[in-house]
Amino acid sequence: MSSVPTMKSRAPEMLRELERIVAEQLHIVPGVSAEAAQQTARQVAMEFARQWGGQQVYVPMGRAWLIGEQHKQIVEAVRGNNHAQVAARFGVSVQHVYRVLSQARRARLAVSPATPLAQIDLFQSAEVR
Repeated sequence: MSSVPTMKSRAPEMLRELERIVAEQLHIVPGVSAEAAQQTARQVAMEFARQWGGQQVYVPMGRAWLIGEQHKQIVEAVRGNNHAQVAARFGVSVQHVYRVLSQARRARLAVSPATPLAQIDLFQSAEVR
């Protein structure tokens, strides 16, 4: 990949793998050279070892995080009349798309509920005002 050596084979497998993954992800970023990606990846792995070294670390699979990201993408992809296409694109059912939209709507309303007065003003006649 580059002239910068990777962690020595004596490095723990987890740190070598972390270095490899970070380097691959950085290398696909436009403008990041393979050498810069490898150097940064090594620094990340070394910092991870410094911060977490000697501790037992559980690495979750991140399902909730991944599902949350997928739900965000589903909400962004829906245009009002393309529920079936969105479902096919994400490999889920149309009903699931509707469920995701409903959850997103409820979450949005919980953060900023509609103001009842704004709705009343909309329907009041000019004489009442």
